[in-house]
Amino acid sequence: ASLLEEGAPTLKPRFITVSEIMQTMFKTAFVLKKRISAGRLVAKIYRSTKRPIAKVEKNVNGHLTKVNAYPVADIEMIKSWLVERFSTDLN
Repeated sequence: ASLLEEGAPTLKPRFITVSEIMQTMFKTAFVLKKRISAGRLVAKIYRSTKRPIAKVEKNVNGHLTKVNAYPVADIEMIKSWLVERFSTDLN
């Protein structure tokens, strides 16, 4: 059976990057401006929880690069860290 058949289950990503999370929360210009500092912040806090950070390959500026990625189950926790850190920058 083909995975492309109608009614076939869709594969949901198991991991998501900070940039992808930010794109659902903030305007594009803000994401482009703050994604590096946000990524470092999330990685630092996530490491303090003693959980491993996954690496996924993404196309970044035309090159395949390994990027930190986090389990989809942790999105709400990561969003709360981002809101706490960047709420004053949005005003």
